[in-house]
Amino acid sequence: MFSKALRISFFKAHKGRHIQLALLVSLSLLFLGCEASKVQRVVQTDMSSRDGSRGSNFPTLPDGPSGGDLCQSEICSDCGRVAHSGQSFEAVLSSYVDPQTRAYILDLVRLRITQPVANWSTSDSEYMQIFRFEEDESGRRFNNQAVEISFQKKYGDRRYLPTTLTQISKAGLMELISRHSLGDDGVSLTNFFEHFIMTLRDIDLIYEGFTFAFYDAESADPSEAVARADTLIPSFIANPNKYAAFRQNTSLPRLHPLYHLRNSTMNDDQYFYKANEFCLMF
Repeated sequence: MFSKALRISFFKAHKGRHIQLALLVSLSLLFLGCEASKVQRVVQTDMSSRDGSRGSNFPTLPDGPSGGDLCQSEICSDCGRVAHSGQSFEAVLSSYVDPQTRAYILDLVRLRITQPVANWSTSDSEYMQIFRFEEDESGRRFNNQAVEISFQKKYGDRRYLPTTLTQISKAGLMELISRHSLGDDGVSLTNFFEHFIMTLRDIDLIYEGFTFAFYDAESADPSEAVARADTLIPSFIANPNKYAAFRQNTSLPRLHPLYHLRNSTMNDDQYFYKANEFCLMF
């Protein structure tokens, strides 16, 4: 089994097609190319000097990272998604790249909620938490400590709020809006996620997936999630069939964002382009 601790990014293979993709992505993300030698493997949790913005210093999408050396020979995607139809919830995820050093920060993951749970703006009892898990043939193992979430302004100075949360709820969002006078910038409960991108912190490299757990404090068992949505932590092999072969005898292949396209006639390049469309939503 390959662990996330082996994740390394390189531009060795398929460099040309990634430059082509960068030109497409630049329409909305301002991705610009840079030398491969400037993409480094880094683990860093200090965000005091990092805005994480996808500006002009954001590098061309690389082959990885996922599965270590695997992404030198396989095409990998840095973009994913998660959704739960019953909760009317949708979000996209991406690897995190330091815009100043062009280094991958492997214990951070970016998250943008594109369709929040409607009740978060009205309900005092409903909330969401995110948990990390690893999985192999013997089963799935969770870290029961909820992921810490940082909030970065999507517009203007793109600064991070100094307050972090471990759950998304009406009370938590109201605290952010009040404490940081976000209402002066037109931020409200109903449009909060139009103004902010989130960064998930301290994502230990052993973990391969996230569980988005939805709770209702007024349910029969408030400690039990009323709904869950699982997804892979970027990066991962873009071709869902090759990913399934890599992670046999686990439930992980079904979490691949392109699993529904596994029986298509798409080739590796096409899967790569399709998966990286999720990054256009940032």
